[in-house]
Amino acid sequence: LLDREGKIKAEAKYRNILVKEDGSIIAEKPATWQWVDTQINVKRSVQADSIIEVSPDLLVAKNKKGYVLLTNDLKPISDFYSSLRKTNTQNLYVVKKQKHGALNPSGKLLLPCQYDSIHVGTHFIYTRQGNSWSILSFTGKLLSSRGYEAFVENKHFTVVKKNNFWGVLNENGKEKIACVYDSILDSNNQQLVVAFKGKYGIISSSEHWLLAPQVHPLQLVNQSYYLQHEGPLLTLKDFNNQAIYFTNNTLTPVEDGFLETTSFGERWHISYKGIVTKLQQKPLQEFNVLEEEHEGYRAIQKDGKWGFVDAQGRLRIANRYDGVKHFSEGLAPFYLRNKWGFITKEDKIVIHPTYEDAQPFLEGFSIIKQKGFYGLLNKSNEIVLPCRFERISRLPDGFFELQNGQLYGLVDSSGKIIYEPKYHTQRIIDQHIIVERNGKFGVLHANGKDLIPTLYDAIQITGTFDEFLLMQKGTLEKITP
Repeated sequence: LLDREGKIKAEAKYRNILVKEDGSIIAEKPATWQWVDTQINVKRSVQADSIIEVSPDLLVAKNKKGYVLLTNDLKPISDFYSSLRKTNTQNLYVVKKQKHGALNPSGKLLLPCQYDSIHVGTHFIYTRQGNSWSILSFTGKLLSSRGYEAFVENKHFTVVKKNNFWGVLNENGKEKIACVYDSILDSNNQQLVVAFKGKYGIISSSEHWLLAPQVHPLQLVNQSYYLQHEGPLLTLKDFNNQAIYFTNNTLTPVEDGFLETTSFGERWHISYKGIVTKLQQKPLQEFNVLEEEHEGYRAIQKDGKWGFVDAQGRLRIANRYDGVKHFSEGLAPFYLRNKWGFITKEDKIVIHPTYEDAQPFLEGFSIIKQKGFYGLLNKSNEIVLPCRFERISRLPDGFFELQNGQLYGLVDSSGKIIYEPKYHTQRIIDQHIIVERNGKFGVLHANGKDLIPTLYDAIQITGTFDEFLLMQKGTLEKITP
């Protein structure tokens, strides 16, 4: 801050300075990030508005200068850019003066900021200047400067467009299939379906015709067979152009052929030789609802009542319940007279209907509801966590999240409370829990013991899981004019 005579009234150390209407001046210091160990020993600190992790070893910090790449111990390793973000490889996109470039993981320029756009793909790096795309290797070496109009990557190839026609590049970025096709529609690692002069054909990856262009659309099945679409008619053929099977029904590919469902509800298994090797009647047509299969049983409904059939559609549990949920760990919740209980696959009631709600068992526990609150039940019908919570949710690694109002707590995989609901947010990372209360963050051990007090404005755990980034917002100061 300078006065009217040009004298420095405040050194350049603030993130922002506000001169109010009454003449008072408020200055905001930058936020400070600290890299600390589990004993909160500060190893390094840096001033930044935000820091995000882009890999276990790299961070991106943002301040008024822009974005800079840091190691996970907060050491800067790049210049500042107006944008810096990760790609689907270890390299990073950067932008400076509205031109795009790329960094390698060590923070060095892989590609200078001179392109209109950059795309890091699965096979190559693609750079655009004007309407023209060039092809580069992942080390930044120029492979092709032919100036393609567009590119599309699939699992097997990079398809490129030149002069409104399409071709394919090899692993060195050169055209292995010339750009002479109207479009490339389908492919595996050795064959491609192409449109050529308004017709459809199949070529090999070495650009030899396997099936000459013809009027009907084509679809590859595998390296020996393809489907021809003639309106609703599907015909399975081999590359000797021999018709093996045809149908007006939808064919769903499976490992050894197709599944076909007829208009009558029958399911056929079709081999690649066109042989019907399995005929399966759709499970019992008279049921109104047929749910997904779990542990070999499917819930069914008829006339408002529920039961179960097996995978072959045979009735296993009569539809006599008001509601059911799927089987899990050998038991299924059932609903009768406005209460939930559990049955076995033999239709034996092992937990009588006494609960307002009950979820299928998972890892030995069911989330149940009584008197409007939730708890945990084991298979012996023992309530291991009393029903006194407004909500219980399963988390990864066997944890359960408790909620009362806007506060959250945690339960371990044995049903033991780690801590009662007292935090506004919580996030489990490895064996640590980042918790937040009233906008302040801290870290707990997985057993609930304090590791870092809830005093910080943001916390991140680094890739080593035993070091942390702690952020405290900059304080406000009043500057005397």
